Amino acid sequence: MKSSFFIPTFIILILGTFSLNTLHAQHVSSGSIMLGGSLGFESTSVQNSDDNLNRLTISPNVGYFPLDNLGLGLNLGIISSTQGEFKTTQTFIGPFARYYVFEGLFPQVQYLWEKIDFDGIDETLSGFDFTIGYTAFLNSSIALEPTIFYRTSDEYDSFGLKIGVQVFLGREVGE
Repeated sequence: MKSSFFIPTFIILILGTFSLNTLHAQHVSSGSIMLGGSLGFESTSVQNSDDNLNRLTISPNVGYFPLDNLGLGLNLGIISSTQGEFKTTQTFIGPFARYYVFEGLFPQVQYLWEKIDFDGIDETLSGFDFTIGYTAFLNSSIALEPTIFYRTSDEYDSFGLKIGVQVFLGREVGE
């Protein structure tokens, strides 16, 4: 079921956090490279089914910061899904954009192409991930990133949590 309330609320939240950027100096400098990945879990209520769709995701990523605080990149992933007795494996790929708005807080938007192979039936879906996360630097280049995301695609909407580890190469500390 598509949420007519969640998407406008999410957009307002992102726009509001962009205005906070003036309160803090640079977080990730232009020219930085981000390498890492995340581990996620989501549970989706499926229409006309008593069983939720549960998904475990492993997702490596690479990003580049052409401007201070603005990261553009590519995300890959493998998803193991279960719904009742049914199990399947999915793969996805998609470009993303993230922007640090205050301290380590960032919204991220990603477009996804998913390929599902279940019992010889191939299906391709596309959709968007809307993420809000926080980058907690352990030192000048290694960070932990807890995130909350909302995914909307051709056939389903879902909500989930991820935890990631990122390495930032070329990040200048200070200012």
